[in-house]
Amino acid sequence: MVSGVSVDTRFGRLLALHLLTIAVWASPLLPLPLLSVPLLPVPFLSGRGASALAGPATAAAVDPAAVAPAASSRSTPPPAAAPGATAARRRAPAGTYADLGEALDYYRFLVDADVWRPLAPGPLLRFGSTHPQVRELQALLVLFDDLSIDHQGSDHFDRSLDRALRRYQARHGLVADGVLGPATRAALNTPPQQRVAQLRLNHQRQTQFRAQAERRYVQVNIPEYRLRVVEDGAAVLEMKAIVGQSERPTPLLRSQIESLLVNPSWNVPRSIAEADILPRWHQQPDYLQRHGYRIVSGWSRPRKLVEEQPELRSLPFYQGGDYLRLWQPPGEDNALGRFKFDFPNPYSVYLHDTPQRGLFRFDRRAFSSGCVRLERPELLARQLLDDPQRQTLEAALAGTRTRRLRLREPVPVYLTYWTAWIDGDGVLQQRADIYRQDPSPADALSTAALAPAAAELH
Repeated sequence: MVSGVSVDTRFGRLLALHLLTIAVWASPLLPLPLLSVPLLPVPFLSGRGASALAGPATAAAVDPAAVAPAASSRSTPPPAAAPGATAARRRAPAGTYADLGEALDYYRFLVDADVWRPLAPGPLLRFGSTHPQVRELQALLVLFDDLSIDHQGSDHFDRSLDRALRRYQARHGLVADGVLGPATRAALNTPPQQRVAQLRLNHQRQTQFRAQAERRYVQVNIPEYRLRVVEDGAAVLEMKAIVGQSERPTPLLRSQIESLLVNPSWNVPRSIAEADILPRWHQQPDYLQRHGYRIVSGWSRPRKLVEEQPELRSLPFYQGGDYLRLWQPPGEDNALGRFKFDFPNPYSVYLHDTPQRGLFRFDRRAFSSGCVRLERPELLARQLLDDPQRQTLEAALAGTRTRRLRLREPVPVYLTYWTAWIDGDGVLQQRADIYRQDPSPADALSTAALAPAAAELH
């Protein structure tokens, strides 16, 4: 038994994968040698599996009911559509895993079986389409546990395939529109070897995370564009997040949220001013006024506001003693919105509100300069504060003055980079490697990337 997957179950899947290869990829559309898929080496098998190797196995000789695992075995279906599957197999929940190690075992099995084939370039396919590639799509979705093994092969894109493709898209962070387009093709064409390397690295990341995670914490998972508040292992609050662009990435860190600002002002960092704001001001003389920016000299208190004049555009900003800089007072146009959550870190990043609410409708939200923008920051504030502080929060929100509220107890915050994980329903979630921190395709194909690490042995 390896992570709850019996050897007999693996062997049953392998036989079913042979059927799938015969039915789909050993066709005139994709000429492959019949039964070109090698069986796993004998040490992987025992009992019924080992005895089956004693004689030749052909597709006609395989009884699908015999290779279907019992209802008590792992709930992920075998990666093949076999007519006549048992009722127990049909009742088992599809595509679920106990943990990431179990998913890693299954993808290693797919590599060993060598049945995955990429989709060739083709047209957009959706519900109602009829095309030879529909069969290939069905086969891949069965391999990846998104389509039932009971689904019958056909060139017609039916409702069951539409649901399966939307499920696949959703758990890969793609637009779940049920259309086989370029982005979905690219995800399906990711080799299992690369998925193994991705799963292995994320298994290590999450093992390290679990070793230090406290009872209560805030997590922003960058590739997922999502924030969670977790208490005693359960998410009590979730929301969308906007993270840094690839050229201005959100850093990975662990810190503690100590306080939050209500109605914050914004001291514009030099990097953002020089890259984004000052060039626009030089091109559009009214840019600062339209966006609520003020020019300030130095850091003294009270602030030394400088009246905006045309000649200032030729002067250097962020240089010298009492240098000229940009500042944004509290208000509707303030880039930080109405909330800023502070935590010590060497990168000067924080969590905050945003007036650009429309950006949250995008599925991929790497738009910021490194800080994390939140979809519902007020809910996070209420979750972190105690009852008396929530009353203070209400009073602060009724006005426009900046107020700092310190938490009674600092709350740990983690900015993580998980591109694969098992969600609360046991579904394998995978995301694009937006900062290129996972193994490259070339690295993923190396033997070292596929070999089990000591920490993965269970």
